[in-house]
Amino acid sequence: MTSNISRKQIVLYILTILISNITFAQTYYSCMAGAGKELPTNVYYGKSYSIGGQTVMMTPISGGLGEYSGDGNAGALNGSCVFSTGFQTIGDSSAWSITFSLSKGVNNLTFMLGRSRKYTGSETITFTTNGGSMQIIPINYPGPICNSQVSGNQVKLLGPGSGGNFVIKTTSAYTKITISGSGGGSFANGLTFLRLCEVNAVIVPAVSGISPNTQTVCTTKIPAPINVSASGTNLTYQWYKNNINSNSGGVAISGATGSSYNPPASSAAGTDYYYAVITNGAGSVKSAVVKVVNENCDSAPCYKPSAVSSPGKPALISLTGISSLKRTGLQSIQDNWPAVRKGAWLVLESQTKGFILNKVDFDASGNPVGIPPQNFVEGMAVYDRTNQCLKLYTTQNLGVTYGWYCMATQACPE
Repeated sequence: MTSNISRKQIVLYILTILISNITFAQTYYSCMAGAGKELPTNVYYGKSYSIGGQTVMMTPISGGLGEYSGDGNAGALNGSCVFSTGFQTIGDSSAWSITFSLSKGVNNLTFMLGRSRKYTGSETITFTTNGGSMQIIPINYPGPICNSQVSGNQVKLLGPGSGGNFVIKTTSAYTKITISGSGGGSFANGLTFLRLCEVNAVIVPAVSGISPNTQTVCTTKIPAPINVSASGTNLTYQWYKNNINSNSGGVAISGATGSSYNPPASSAAGTDYYYAVITNGAGSVKSAVVKVVNENCDSAPCYKPSAVSSPGKPALISLTGISSLKRTGLQSIQDNWPAVRKGAWLVLESQTKGFILNKVDFDASGNPVGIPPQNFVEGMAVYDRTNQCLKLYTTQNLGVTYGWYCMATQACPE
């Protein structure tokens, strides 16, 4: 049996079947990488968002907007670009504006903007922040920006179905952002849409601690390493040294670019101050200041010789002494003790025993617990266990008032 179908007809038939099964893909606009990257809707309710691994609160402080849940085709852009549903509606034919505050400094927030295909005419969207000079970067992913223009801090949606993804990048982090629309065009069941994306966003680093806060070392000895703890992404570190207790005005330390820094030994006594600056794409933050005290441990602060006699200046008599030799009153008189030890504030005498002060607690009024005030005598000395220092009951105003004073600094009494 001979077929009446020609070879040409068979080829055309096969092509028809193939073409009928081809799907011409539209570009769907979601937040950059698609699923899992679109942040929750209802921004205007003051939601918390995870940005750069940290929680940021975005709260409206002026203006308002509604929510669009999609009607099947209102999000279509030029017939080839399509917004996914679940956007915020932020404008119609009238001018509008909304301002958000952010609980932490951020940068590189990405917004999706678009006009439905039922919304004729053009509209200019203006972004302003408190983060310095701005650059709006259009993102050509997953498809090209549709019928939109970027100029300075503005995005112009040129007609129905226009829009795309736009990164708001500034010279420093911002905690406030205002989005304004000029309105315009014919509103016939069409809307301007907005959605916040997580992709690209970065948050200013946060410092959680620095240690040790203070350390004291002898000159020529290397101090312990200083460690700073910070959270954030893509962090860089720079340590600074200062000669005052401030985290401003210090000098950057060459090569000190890690989360830990080991100060070198000092050849001279004195105090050095250190702090770190932690930076990422959103901005910088400074740590608290830590103090390193360098002491000259090879020489005592003061061993002043006793006041010996000289012509016209007899040596001072030592009036107070503590002895473990079981002296009797007669022996003391016979030996003229302790007065025989000239020029001393306190004379200690022992052959086998060390000198140990009484250790007592001190109350909130600054007096030793268990010793009645009427028993305080000038020159009494005890160790204060509460404040951890040697205390002396004495006067600082030539006998007008008396009190207990810490002897915390080694020096010569004058």
